[in-house]
Amino acid sequence: DGFAAQLGEPGLGLAPRTWTHLARAADLVLHDGAMVNLVFGYRAHRLVNVRGTAELIRLAMTDRPAPVHYISTLAAFQPEARRQRAAGGGRLAEACDPALAATPSTGYARSKWVAERHLAQARHRGATITVLRLGEVLPGEHSPRPNPVALTHLLLSASYRLGCSPDAVICSDYTPADYVAARVAAAVLDREAWGRALHLFHPASVRFDDVL
Repeated sequence: DGFAAQLGEPGLGLAPRTWTHLARAADLVLHDGAMVNLVFGYRAHRLVNVRGTAELIRLAMTDRPAPVHYISTLAAFQPEARRQRAAGGGRLAEACDPALAATPSTGYARSKWVAERHLAQARHRGATITVLRLGEVLPGEHSPRPNPVALTHLLLSASYRLGCSPDAVICSDYTPADYVAARVAAAVLDREAWGRALHLFHPASVRFDDVL
């Protein structure tokens, strides 16, 4: 059965009877809902991305504990990755503790970082929390359907129409949507992956000037 919910509302906006049913019946929670806006600040993202995540954790822990798989973003750890690279520490470890990581400056990234701190606390209390941190997800290889309001799509399409591109190195960790979906499904099915943090992104940066 499907139930409409609201991530920004207490109890996910569900009727108490529906909440109880889901808490008892759910075998696993896969949380990939979020508000994404690269202009709005943290306050605008907090209700959906932070409180919504906290409510889903509460739902998973209300009755028999259900494992939680959370779709996060590498942007939540970008400042920490830069800090480690500057210090000669190499790549950011998947097991990086969000409580010890540098705070992101943008609203969306900060909201995901705070949500990860809630998830880490739930893990310390015994919850089975799996975090999948994605890079930039763009149209799939087999059925490409672009998101016309995505920043990368807007930039590439504008450059194509104008016949010119920015005189700067702009890179993306582009990952096709169908590849991401397959790996998320694999993480859900693979119990050995449960309880870990996993990074899922293109192993080499894609340069926009090369694409154009």
